[in-house]
Amino acid sequence: MISRGSARSTARHPTRALRGVALLIAVAVLLPTTSASAGNTLRVFGPENEAGGKMTLVRARRHARAFRYIVARPLTYAGFVGAMRRTRPNLVLEAYVSGTFLKVSKADGLPEDWFAHDVNGGRIRSRLWSNYLMDPSSDGWVRNRITTCRDELGYSHYTGCFVDMLGTEPLTYDYVTSLPIDPATGAVWTRSDWLTATTAIATRVHQAIAPKPIVVNGIGSGWRYFDPNGKTSRLFSATRVGMAEEFVRAARAKLSLHRPVSQWLQDVRMLIDAGARGHHILAYTKVWLGATTRQLRRWHQFALATFMLGNDGDSYFSFSPGPSLVDPHPWWSRRLGDPMGRFFKADGVYQRRFRYGRVLANPSGTEHRIWLGGRTYRTLTGDLVRRVTLRPYAGAVLKRI
Repeated sequence: MISRGSARSTARHPTRALRGVALLIAVAVLLPTTSASAGNTLRVFGPENEAGGKMTLVRARRHARAFRYIVARPLTYAGFVGAMRRTRPNLVLEAYVSGTFLKVSKADGLPEDWFAHDVNGGRIRSRLWSNYLMDPSSDGWVRNRITTCRDELGYSHYTGCFVDMLGTEPLTYDYVTSLPIDPATGAVWTRSDWLTATTAIATRVHQAIAPKPIVVNGIGSGWRYFDPNGKTSRLFSATRVGMAEEFVRAARAKLSLHRPVSQWLQDVRMLIDAGARGHHILAYTKVWLGATTRQLRRWHQFALATFMLGNDGDSYFSFSPGPSLVDPHPWWSRRLGDPMGRFFKADGVYQRRFRYGRVLANPSGTEHRIWLGGRTYRTLTGDLVRRVTLRPYAGAVLKRI
């Protein structure tokens, strides 16, 4: 949370009363081939596949006008695809396919060797959704994923497939009811071997629908991206775009829980490393538990500031306060221009300068006061400031006046 400082003018911007709950954008997966244009370093995405509610023609056209790429369930935009493409002829729609889980209702009659099993030979389910975990090394299961992708593209008239659940989360008791056994070793899957198998799923799906694009979900977070025992960055061997679904925080983590600074820095450096390699991170921050408007605003600003510290225009940001149909958030239209160098630490906080503004993030438990060099800036909530007090775990995105 930012504590406001004095400003030369006492004028208040009319958007100060932004209605605080951050809305997830109904966009989705961008597959850029060039760097962001000047003044538009901040790009956003939104996995529409997690949204509930009703899509309308008006909303679908609004999404098409706002975003070139959308990832969604195959029927989300049923009946609207033609109108959306007339609105934006180069629109790209990505159809959702789960890479390693299957709904219980779809399991009848499938071969048992498609399913993952624990040490006792039992099937395994996700704790949250109760879906079955499947064996990523099963050729039959992989061929089924290829067929599912092709079928969804056929009836949805979308452009490509978004392959979900390829990361190492299923190797933790927090995520599944029991740990899966690797049929090749008879022991619990290692993170490295699991990633080899799930990357192969993505690669085979991509080869089957080429030149249509795929996007993978499984990067997780910075620490998973760099994990020496199983780098999720390996998924980029199958595609250029991957989602980091635990950027800054996990969806249902306690609101008072924050990552150590060293781990938080890995999220920033993940964006830098991926961009340098020609890859694109979809940085996704969720607050999917009871939170006040003030708490949502604080997490939103902190995540956005963190993202802008590391992004050079290669990656994309989204924030979600819960699964619902979504529209662009006003904060995401803030244009600070191109970055004027890498991020640095000064006055106890991490900072980055942009052509038309400045970004600050405080990942520590200590409050810091920052003088802005005599210039006046406008905050995301419309206040004019010459200094800010960054409370613990807070961020600020400032536009120079």
